[in-house]
Amino acid sequence: MEVTRRDILREATEAQRLGSDPGWSAWVSASAGSGKTKVLGDRVLRLLLGNVPPAKILCLTFTKAAAAEMSNRVAERLASWAAAGDDQLRDELRTLAGGGDIKALMPVARRLFARVLDTPGGMKIMTIHAFCQSLLRRFPLEAAVAPHFTLIEERDATALLGEARDEMLNTARAESDPALRQALDTVVARMLEGRLNDLMKELFSRRARFERLIESADMRAMRAALRRELRVGAEETRESVLAEAVTDIACNPKTLRRAADALAQGTETDQDRAETLRSWLEADVSERAARFEEYCGLFFTKEGSVAKRLATKGAERAWSDVTRCLAAEAERLAKVRERLRAVEVATATEALVHVSADVLRRYTRRKAVAAQLDYEDLILKTVDLLQRPGIAVGAVQAGRRHRPCADRRSARHQPGAVAGDRRADRGILRRSRHS
Repeated sequence: MEVTRRDILREATEAQRLGSDPGWSAWVSASAGSGKTKVLGDRVLRLLLGNVPPAKILCLTFTKAAAAEMSNRVAERLASWAAAGDDQLRDELRTLAGGGDIKALMPVARRLFARVLDTPGGMKIMTIHAFCQSLLRRFPLEAAVAPHFTLIEERDATALLGEARDEMLNTARAESDPALRQALDTVVARMLEGRLNDLMKELFSRRARFERLIESADMRAMRAALRRELRVGAEETRESVLAEAVTDIACNPKTLRRAADALAQGTETDQDRAETLRSWLEADVSERAARFEEYCGLFFTKEGSVAKRLATKGAERAWSDVTRCLAAEAERLAKVRERLRAVEVATATEALVHVSADVLRRYTRRKAVAAQLDYEDLILKTVDLLQRPGIAVGAVQAGRRHRPCADRRSARHQPGAVAGDRRADRGILRRSRHS
């Protein structure tokens, strides 16, 4: 069956009509310019047509520009309804609502423009941060914030975070905190210059999760949980893994020496490899550990995969099992390298968490002393406030909210209704029918 352009338009209109139905909590996800703002505007109009007082409607947007656009679109529609002819108004209402008693809605629609204008303060169309700030101003004690708190802009917050980082660096240099100094040395040794700032900025962009992590457990508990997840021993280090992996018991030098003798009968490349293999086997345990990567080069490519050909035909004529012997050693070494990577991830992550947690605590203290909140604080503290039993209802009523609409104008923040949990700032809401 051929799908026509008219069919596609009809299907899209039905989907938009369903999304604008205020009886549903809906997550609207679509590409730019596809009509998300129109759907949210239609949702507001249908609430107004349903006789919901304008003062009880709250529209949340991600940016001030989106808030202004939403406000203008709603105002323009209401103004056009007030002056439209009967036929035009009837068609618009039928398209908007899809059915019902359109005739009864027409006089209601004509009065809505004046009704919204007469509402003290107008309809509440604001950014999500402005909404959070208004709630925290009304309930500072319940939200555990200073009543006179000030909002710091992103540039000032970045500067304050930089001061906290510098304070951490000075403390580490002074060696007044040996654990911090060790963690910082571990982090710096594993990254390019300047990468620390980028890494911490990326980590703090997910600050809600990180704060919950460092508030819910101390460093020792986090370290234990991380190592369990990675299947790394509590006291396991790179040195301990290598010390175990290069012993005679682990590598079976007798068989490998025979493989080296066979390689010596092969091509010039085989002979070079035989010399390296013999040299490594003759070394003591500490030198073997120091030359471990050189030794692995006999078995692996630069990309990390096992070499396709571990011995040439000349070496195989000298000993038919040389390839099988070398392949078995390559398999053992692959497991050792995987274990080393797990230890490296554990060590680096532990150090980064330690350093970042220290910076975050200093940043939080600086804000608390100055009674300052950043934009992320507005979201997190509002979510915490709304999660408290007995607080949410009063806070919502104070915000004069009625079945909120939300429009988040960014690639990461798709529009949707606002839910009263920590996921609210991510625009997540499951579709459910209001009772």
